[in-house]
Amino acid sequence: MILIGFLVAAYARLELVQVGEEVQVLSQERVANMLLLQELRDDIGLIERQVRNLALLTDPAQVAEEHARYTSVRKHAAGVIERLRTNLKSAELRVHMQKVEQLRPAYIAALDKSAQMGLDNDQEGARDLILGEQRQLQRQYLEALDEMIAYQRRMTSATAESSAKDVMAASAALLILSLLSAVLGVTVAWAITRRVRGQLGGEPAYAVQIAQQVAQGNLAVNVERRMGDETSVLAAMDQMRGRLAQIVGEVRASSESIATDCDRQHRPEPANRRASVQP
Repeated sequence: MILIGFLVAAYARLELVQVGEEVQVLSQERVANMLLLQELRDDIGLIERQVRNLALLTDPAQVAEEHARYTSVRKHAAGVIERLRTNLKSAELRVHMQKVEQLRPAYIAALDKSAQMGLDNDQEGARDLILGEQRQLQRQYLEALDEMIAYQRRMTSATAESSAKDVMAASAALLILSLLSAVLGVTVAWAITRRVRGQLGGEPAYAVQIAQQVAQGNLAVNVERRMGDETSVLAAMDQMRGRLAQIVGEVRASSESIATDCDRQHRPEPANRRASVQP
């Protein structure tokens, strides 16, 4: 039983370790990458909005303020990309990342050119660039990024489903093992009880009762045995009871015989027998 319990615990430990590893991958890689990709997508939206604002604004102070925001978001987006490069483990994700990075320089150059036109008060040229070349580069860049996000989402869902299935499988396996352990435990207990009862020759309480009767001197007690039982404890006790009863009977008979002889030796002779024997 101890070995079965140890095996069940070891199996549960292995399953928990596997589920823990999958949860760790899910939280530290899959979900983290999803958040980074979404963060990069949001940064691109902010950058596009700021570039359009630079193409529309004419007030120098507002233009300078918007350009400062643009520079800050561009820097943040570059940091997100660097964190993605470090965090990506999947070969397929690296392929997607390479495609994104191949399209990024031309797109960033178009953004910077539009922003600079806004700073130079060339709003018309900035608008033409935004609606023409920049829009085409933006579409290609976002398509590549969205493909990467979709692939990462599928991987995240697959890992989550795998973890859930592993948990369900581990729970079912542990339940089955526990039931098997319970059944085996009951079977072993039944076998041990049956063996003990077989060695005793009956119920333990009955064997104790017979032993107490014999110990109290009741050698006439009837010992109920199974048919053909000659080897159990009850059978041995019955044989012992019978032997003791025989010994006690023999001792009693011997004592009575001795008492009878002694009584004869000390009994006085009759008078007529003494007279007949005189000369």
